[in-house]
Amino acid sequence: MKKSVLIIVSGVSLAIFCIVGTWLVVMYRIDSEKVSPREGREQIRIVAPDGQHAAFLWLPERTGMLVAQEDEVWIEAKIGSREKQRTLSATRTEGLSISWRNNSILEISYEKADIHVFRNWFLGRYGKSGPGRLDEIEVVLKKVDKTGTGAPTNKN
Repeated sequence: MKKSVLIIVSGVSLAIFCIVGTWLVVMYRIDSEKVSPREGREQIRIVAPDGQHAAFLWLPERTGMLVAQEDEVWIEAKIGSREKQRTLSATRTEGLSISWRNNSILEISYEKADIHVFRNWFLGRYGKSGPGRLDEIEVVLKKVDKTGTGAPTNKN
């Protein structure tokens, strides 16, 4: 009897440890990827329809003459905190644009790009739901043709 209770307590303790450990790793990753943009300039800023978040196209300063110009797309919470997160980093871009489909979906369109970083979500800890709540933004990446229609670009 005592052995079975000890096994159950050990199993429950291990399960709690695994759940808490996983939660800590996830929260660390979320926090560690919310950094500020490097030196550079903002090219475009658009605010979500509800005014709670903004997305902006950032052009970091080039680090050398032979380095291609990098374009970055960032999302930031507009109330409660100035939390920012990079969702796209690309070089050799053509036709890059950003638009809000609705309050929780940001669309990034491009004709041509060498994409190095893409994150399809943003968690705003202090968004419209208030402190301690998470607002999730989905980021959609869309390749378009030169007319911007999203038609297939392969001519096979």
